[in-house]
Amino acid sequence: MSRNKDFDKFFKNFEKDMKSHVNKELLNTTHEIECPECQKKRKIKFKNGKGKCKYCNSTINLDLDYN
Repeated sequence: MSRNKDFDKFFKNFEKDMKSHVNKELLNTTHEIECPECQKKRKIKFKNGKGKCKYCNSTINLDLDYN
């Protein structure tokens, strides 16, 4: 019985570590998204989840909400 709990704990920690790593990578890279202000698709460079549209100068917060 404790073996199943050990596996559950291992996979739960593994999932947590992977989500943390993916979030860190995605929040600090360039994404092509539609700017919420000028409504144009732009390549925007993000640092710590914050980016700025080069054309209309609006600040964009990258929200990574997934389960």
